[in-house]
Amino acid sequence: MRCLYCMEKYDEDLDVICPFCGNDVVNVENDSNCLPAGTVLKKRYMLGRVLGDGGFGITYIGYDKALKRKVAVKEFFPNECVTRQKGEKTVTPLSGERGTRYENGLRSFQEEAQRLANLGSIEGVVNVFDVFADNGTAYIVMEYLSGETVAQIVEENRRLGFGKTMNIIVPVLRSLIKIHKAGIIHRDVSPQNIIRTEDGKIVLIDFGAARQNTLSMSKSVSIILKQGYAPIEQYDNKIKQGTWTDVYAAAATMYYMLTGVTPEYANSRLLDDTLVPISEMREGLPPELDDILEGALAVRPEDRTQTAQELLDQIMTLKNFGRDPSKKKHKRPDQQTTQDVPKQNWKSYVGGTPYEIAPTAAVKRDYEPKVITFDRSLQTPIEQPTQQLQPEPKKKHTAPLVAALLVAVLVLGVVITLGYLDSKQNTVIPDFIGQNINDVLNSSDYDLEFDTDYAYDPNKTLGEILDQNPKATSRRVGRDTSVTLTVNSEEAQVMVPVVSKLSESVAINTLGKSNLEAEIVKENNENVAEGTVIRTEPSSGEMVKVKSKVIVYIAEHKVEVPDILGMTLEEAKAKLGEAGLTAGEPTFEYSDDYDNGLVMLQGIESGEKVDKGTIVPVTVSKGEPIPVTVKAEIDLSRFQDYAPFKISVIVDGEEETTQNASKDYLNRIGFNYKFELTRKITETAVNVEIRIDDQPYQTYIFNFENAEYWLDHEDEVHLEKSVPETSSGKDKDSEKEPSSKAEPSREEEPSKTGDESEGSSS
Repeated sequence: MRCLYCMEKYDEDLDVICPFCGNDVVNVENDSNCLPAGTVLKKRYMLGRVLGDGGFGITYIGYDKALKRKVAVKEFFPNECVTRQKGEKTVTPLSGERGTRYENGLRSFQEEAQRLANLGSIEGVVNVFDVFADNGTAYIVMEYLSGETVAQIVEENRRLGFGKTMNIIVPVLRSLIKIHKAGIIHRDVSPQNIIRTEDGKIVLIDFGAARQNTLSMSKSVSIILKQGYAPIEQYDNKIKQGTWTDVYAAAATMYYMLTGVTPEYANSRLLDDTLVPISEMREGLPPELDDILEGALAVRPEDRTQTAQELLDQIMTLKNFGRDPSKKKHKRPDQQTTQDVPKQNWKSYVGGTPYEIAPTAAVKRDYEPKVITFDRSLQTPIEQPTQQLQPEPKKKHTAPLVAALLVAVLVLGVVITLGYLDSKQNTVIPDFIGQNINDVLNSSDYDLEFDTDYAYDPNKTLGEILDQNPKATSRRVGRDTSVTLTVNSEEAQVMVPVVSKLSESVAINTLGKSNLEAEIVKENNENVAEGTVIRTEPSSGEMVKVKSKVIVYIAEHKVEVPDILGMTLEEAKAKLGEAGLTAGEPTFEYSDDYDNGLVMLQGIESGEKVDKGTIVPVTVSKGEPIPVTVKAEIDLSRFQDYAPFKISVIVDGEEETTQNASKDYLNRIGFNYKFELTRKITETAVNVEIRIDDQPYQTYIFNFENAEYWLDHEDEVHLEKSVPETSSGKDKDSEKEPSSKAEPSREEEPSKTGDESEGSSS
């Protein structure tokens, strides 16, 4: 048996835990909307656990019984457009526009996968082995890859270095160049769709053409697209897509690898491009990288780098990047850290060269001060020692001068005293705008009274002072003056604006301008225009904190689909009619869970809201399937001269029975080999192959619904004539070579039960 978790083989008699992956081999359950683990598709591919379940498809681990290898099987299952009951295989499209989107997407899914399969092996692109339709949908059988995605790698490392990023993005671009030449656009390049395998190969997976075609008309397209990596043309099917679509996604992936940050969404950048240049996100990258990514991430397709080859050529110029050592920048002296410098070993920088100086207090003067005078006749300075200076003789009659000096000193004293008293009682008001509120309040430099008020500016730092009252002034004011500082804070309050009767998008934009977040809730209300605001909570006019969530109720004119499972068909029709809905033309299937005549499946799940008059597909149970035995007879008379030989019966690729057909055995059964096969009636068609000495002879189709079988086709069988038994009493003529009629030929028409031997006897 094979573990449905990892598809490795285990001993069912000994193991309950897989010895390879450590998982429970007995209880492997997939989600209700997925195919059950153990499901076999095309009588060849056995499915296990779900590897990935997105809004567009479901990927399972699988095992190819014919080629005996692990595979990955992707099922087209856009959950917006289809439904499936738990335990069932068949996919049921929803009605209306979603059903149309499903059909378009299914066709695109198959066509794109078939084109990839026909391309053969492209290095760096996941191999596609098989594409087929079944269960009302389609499947792609692909190469199973073991490794980790770029998204997982970045998550583990926070971000990647330039070299590691180049080792991933360059192989991706080379793969894109090849598939673009084949006329295929990937449309879903992202960190989640690039895998580094265990042997180090970079492989691109999950082509998104069907996703785009399925959801181009969907109102939920932004939920399905990988936000940040999808260019603007994928939000609007009116804008042409091309190689430039993959260029944008590849550049966005590169941006993410280098920074660990997903780029701004393309639809948000259309009106206000706030994408931060990569040089501002991270130091040490090539300066030319800003221009390269700016061109590849241009919002408008016509402004963007057009091909993967062009982007690769630009990137390869950075392969041996490096900074010129002569251009290395040094920090200014006032930016140098002194945290680890000893107090008695100060350093300064002149021209980038450090030299040591002593602290100011330790400087010793080892020279005598000198006085410089001028000889006016020579106009040259003359140095004279200070000890040679002689004071001039004092003049007599100095009393008036002394009195004047005393008056000056008295006036100066008064001025100084008044200034001192003023400085003790009054102060100026500095400019606080732009400073941090905590720095101001905790500073001893300001002898003022402070009050705080709050406002919010998303472009400013929290805690930054946005305004003050009174304004800064050099006019002195009393130290008891109160200054109100308006601080940037999320504690600021704003009024909920009036948005009633506005459309949903306008309401969201209006609330956003007030720094409020909108939560949309749909409410059935036919008194208000559909798609417009009924009311908000909190109500308009109320004061709330910025960034508060405001619930916006949007009117819709829809009805809720009732639960009709387990009802009779008539009861279901009546229940749907009460809700303003219509039951579709019923289909009938066997069921282990529902009795005959009861509704076992509804095409639109209960609780979903739809337009009035919507048709709800209905499936009615035919009751529990019963075992049916089909008996067959195979004419072997044409081989009577070739006994003994082996007869084998192969059912669904596995040997059912084997019989050694001797001449005695053939005589005993009258050359009519009989066998029977029992299956439940739900298995309406089973292929049964008859082999003679391991050579294909005849293939039959067994129909258990009608309890009949018929010949599908016949192959030529070449046997060597056996040596006649001497005791058989046959004459020498029996040793002759058989006629050409003894070699079976292909039947022109399938024969019905009981007619298989017509035209095939020897």
